[in-house]
Amino acid sequence: MKQVQMTHAQYMQRQHGLVGHLYQGRFKAKHVETENQLIYLSAYIHINPRLAGLVFDLSEWQWSSYPDYSEIRQGTIPDKKILLSHFHSPRHYKNWVDRLAAEKTGGTLYAEARTRVRLREALCVEALTPGASATKIHF
Repeated sequence: MKQVQMTHAQYMQRQHGLVGHLYQGRFKAKHVETENQLIYLSAYIHINPRLAGLVFDLSEWQWSSYPDYSEIRQGTIPDKKILLSHFHSPRHYKNWVDRLAAEKTGGTLYAEARTRVRLREALCVEALTPGASATKIHF
């Protein structure tokens, strides 16, 4: 990741006559320690296209695995067993993610970056809460 960022930064600096840091900070990775973190991380990833204003209906984002997990599309790349074992059905997972997206975005697309940042922070806090237990989620 460092090499990709360095190459891109050098390109942008040459193109725009810039010097110094192009990015605010380094790429960060967090270790997912619990299945509860995995569940919320999945929702965080699946909601991102909506937060960015790219789609309203999450199933329309073709580069996401969300349609696979919600059985709208029959993709073969993700192994859905671990995540979906916490829900009664793929429909329940879809309803949970859709409901979470609506709660966090107020049911509308946000244009302001500050609002997107607040949602990302809220989801990260939920996903990375130490000691959280993985349980079945019912909707």
